[in-house]
Amino acid sequence: APGMRGGGRGGAAMRGRRTSGGSTREMPIRDLDANVRNWAVKARVADKRPVRDFKSGGGKYMKITICDQSGEIEATFFNNAATTFDPIVQENGVYKFSR
Repeated sequence: APGMRGGGRGGAAMRGRRTSGGSTREMPIRDLDANVRNWAVKARVADKRPVRDFKSGGGKYMKITICDQSGEIEATFFNNAATTFDPIVQENGVYKFSR
């Protein structure tokens, strides 16, 4: 669903771009940076792989590739996020992803 906050432990973040009041402003994928916690991108799901179990057991994950006009990046949903968002996130759908 648009506005979802899913994915679990994402490594990408935004470079200190915040609006007043602490909310996160949307940014292009190319500006994601691993050193900042709050980020948001509006992107199309270019590829979605099935939910899988970890080889060692004890968890699940789902990988997707998202893209916007500036580039693309892979995102991973872990455990409950994987099973919750699997039926919601569809290939070619456009969503807001944030952390």
